[in-house]
Amino acid sequence: LTSVLSGGAVSRPRASSRDTGGMTFAETGLRVLIAEDNEANQQVLAGVAEHFGFEAIIVGNGREAFDTLQRDAAFDVVLMDCQMPVMDGYRATSAIRDLERRIGRKRMPIIAVTAHALPGEKEKVLDAGMDDYITKPVDLHTLCAKLEQWSGRAAVPTAAPTRSILPAAEGDSSPALDLDVISQLKRLRSESRPRFF
Repeated sequence: LTSVLSGGAVSRPRASSRDTGGMTFAETGLRVLIAEDNEANQQVLAGVAEHFGFEAIIVGNGREAFDTLQRDAAFDVVLMDCQMPVMDGYRATSAIRDLERRIGRKRMPIIAVTAHALPGEKEKVLDAGMDDYITKPVDLHTLCAKLEQWSGRAAVPTAAPTRSILPAAEGDSSPALDLDVISQLKRLRSESRPRFF
């Protein structure tokens, strides 16, 4: 996390095949760039990605996402928070699309991660050049399905939790603690985050 907070990307090791609480996952080799400024959301998204056998690289803002993709195009999918400091997800996506056009690089799938489930939000992210979107709180099935869809690689667990695990936007009237969600978060513990939740 020190590297993320100081402006660098953090690479998480790939997960190995394993059985976790009735869910079986295999290493997929999928590389996911996570652009998210909230530390808790970074850890949850990275934990979910690793849990499904993906390699997660975390950056703290859109500028870092752009810089990372400029140096390293070997990602399968980008999860892009829309509201971040320095450069938001909309501007970062625009810069990435411009870079792709200028150097003739293949289009990178970018999935918006937004706290807004308002009418017109899908159109807003698509107009910005993103390919799809998911809303917070993030549902494990939805996240896995989007990663599969846009990466072209299967990563379906034999069984997965169905509840959302990222916090919703401010003003949400959901209960403060959901024991099912806590149970899911505990399943995201790994060698790289042994004390996670």
